[in-house]
Amino acid sequence: VLKEQNKGFTNKDCVNLFKISRESAKRDLKNLLDLGLIQKGEAAGRSTKYLLVYNRRLDKLRLNLVYKKKCCAKKQPSLEI
Repeated sequence: VLKEQNKGFTNKDCVNLFKISRESAKRDLKNLLDLGLIQKGEAAGRSTKYLLVYNRRLDKLRLNLVYKKKCCAKKQPSLEI
């Protein structure tokens, strides 16, 4: 989704990418901030950029999903963290 992780993304980017309202994007971004998966850049207001944060638990989740997809193609992957 984000080709350049250092570039960041805005609320408007989320609205356009996921075809959701501005308020939904705002709530989702707040939830991601609260989970520590993203952080706010220095700008404020409409110029606010969000950056992805390295997260060990998220990497473990991705690895589990990839492993289960390769090894157990017929089974649904479980979300173990």
